[in-house]
Amino acid sequence: MYNYLNDDNNPLNTELKPICHLLVLLGAHLIFHVSRIRDNILVGDQYGFREKLSNETAIYTLLNNVLSSFDRRNLVPGLFCDLQKAFDCVNHEIFLVKMKFYGISGVANKLMESYLENRYQRVSVNNSKPNKLSSKWVHVKHGVPQGSILGPLLFLIYINDLSLSINKLANPILFADDTIIIIPNTNPEEFKIILIQ
Repeated sequence: MYNYLNDDNNPLNTELKPICHLLVLLGAHLIFHVSRIRDNILVGDQYGFREKLSNETAIYTLLNNVLSSFDRRNLVPGLFCDLQKAFDCVNHEIFLVKMKFYGISGVANKLMESYLENRYQRVSVNNSKPNKLSSKWVHVKHGVPQGSILGPLLFLIYINDLSLSINKLANPILFADDTIIIIPNTNPEEFKIILIQ
């Protein structure tokens, strides 16, 4: 495992202190507050990273919506979207505003800001060999830490309002960054107007 604390090229190595215990406490505090959101605020159309929901329940809902629409003699056009590098596109500033909107403010919001801001990353190849190659350290301005417990949940919070913004016109089904939008309608011309909106 790479120890960035001892790397002379690390832009933060003069400021870092052993913080393992603090990170555990911070993580527990954030998970407590953010889990409130998961349990009470996330839209029912989101099936990814949620207890008792899966891709199977999302597919079941999709098929049920399509078949019900066919029974009503509706046309059922659909849009299938997949965000590329979805976890990397989370804007920290917008995310923190959404956290406040969902009731996470004060110390918890400041902890979240601290968790997201002032992160650096680089790529290393042949890490333990003498011919190690590394890129320069770059400041991470967008995204949530991947591989963490919080990462997927933070992303779900970030896109939570997507479903709310379209569910009057369509039936959205989300599985993390994959989104299916079906727009049942009996009139093809009305469908075109809905798409333009």
